[in-house]
Amino acid sequence: MKLPSISCFVVTPFSMQLQSEPNENGARQSLGELIVGKCNFSYSRKRIFKKDGQEIVTNARAILEPLSIAELEQGTFTLLEYPKSFDIVEVKYLRNPDGSIHHIELGLV
Repeated sequence: MKLPSISCFVVTPFSMQLQSEPNENGARQSLGELIVGKCNFSYSRKRIFKKDGQEIVTNARAILEPLSIAELEQGTFTLLEYPKSFDIVEVKYLRNPDGSIHHIELGLV
């Protein structure tokens, strides 16, 4: 069984640049993979706690349809209609009852 598609709600164009983990200098390297698509974007504040106990307050969230990449961890999320960029700090894969990915929710700062 699968939940209904979210394709009618994803209307805001975006681009996303994936990046590696920070090195010893704190700089991240671009992985060269640029993803362009549409999402459901909203400004909403949410407090999250990372595995190491660090508290982060997200300023926005984006909901995407499932992507064909293996795993999304860190990167830069840019809205194409508005010249605004965000850093990805949280990724949630929400699933259908059969275990397949229904949609992806990003926490953005």
